[in-house]
Amino acid sequence: MVILPSLRIGGLERRAVKLCNTAVARGHHVRLVLGQAGGPLSSVLQPAVEVVDLGVPVNFVRRGLPRLWRAIRAFRPEVVVGLSNVGNLYGLPMARLQRVPAVFSVLGTMAGSETTNRLEVAIFRRMIALADVIFVNSQGVLESYEQAVPRLARKIQRIPNSLETSDFPVRDAEIRARKRAELGLTPDERVCITVARLTQAKDHATLLNAVAQLEAAGHRLTYVLVGGGPLRPALEQQRQDLGLRSNIHFLDDRDDVVELLQAADLFVLSSVREGMPNAVMEAMATGLAVVGTDVPGVRELVQPGRTGWAVPTRDPAALAGAIIAAIADPVARAAYGRAARARVEAEYEHERIMDRYFEVFGGVLERKTARHP
Repeated sequence: MVILPSLRIGGLERRAVKLCNTAVARGHHVRLVLGQAGGPLSSVLQPAVEVVDLGVPVNFVRRGLPRLWRAIRAFRPEVVVGLSNVGNLYGLPMARLQRVPAVFSVLGTMAGSETTNRLEVAIFRRMIALADVIFVNSQGVLESYEQAVPRLARKIQRIPNSLETSDFPVRDAEIRARKRAELGLTPDERVCITVARLTQAKDHATLLNAVAQLEAAGHRLTYVLVGGGPLRPALEQQRQDLGLRSNIHFLDDRDDVVELLQAADLFVLSSVREGMPNAVMEAMATGLAVVGTDVPGVRELVQPGRTGWAVPTRDPAALAGAIIAAIADPVARAAYGRAARARVEAEYEHERIMDRYFEVFGGVLERKTARHP
């Protein structure tokens, strides 16, 4: 059983879908419990995954807790995997109370970013301590929890995000031409793409400030910003205030990201905080070089001088410098893109990463069974 709030587009949600789909493909009976069903990722969930809709988008404590309790009791799972607040805060203690043999927590953000409320942070950390194993997806997240909650260190295991590289064509000229035509882009435009929610953590404001500096230096590029979020009005206002003349496309959430990446010449991410960004991995899988901020998660993926360029956070001048250095050197950009694809194939291929999860699941169940036959 996998428990999380919804199937909106996000890193944890993608990981949950991959776990569920892999589990049913390997012959397991899987039930996915959602605070509220629906969401863009529902379309990629395998039909064999049973979805339980608790129907509680808000006020979860009052209405959702009894429904979640009944869902766990009815299914009697051997394994419960909790993600996000619904899965970790509520799913893990309920699974323990109902004597589920093996309980796991999945985290995707740095310690301290779970919530801004100190009491909620303390409760969250007590709840994830109930897990047999706590999965994190990057070395940065692992180290942040080891430092913030040392008593959890022995339970934490790092398993990175994954993808199926066969789903990601490499620099496909036909897709590139078609998608550029759909976006109204000419074949000669130099296009930078960002795939990220419009939130404070992704810091698009620094990117727009970098665009302003590039324009001041005489560099006019095209920018495709894929992802919805609460900051879109503020970012559009910032573009207007800066008087930007560059071609900037705000595209909201899209289900054709793989094709949009083919239309670009460079991937750019200006985040101030990341777990392990799927968007960067996906860009690398299509053979795109990456300009990214030097933060945990991105740091593990982007190797300066090999797969891309790394810059400090909140530094528009450094970001602008890296963008123009990349755009001005197509030979290096192509070489970095090839190395990026090779790295994803070698280290993040889906089946190998999923094997690691299921080895841990099986190991914990085996130990529990031997201890309590």
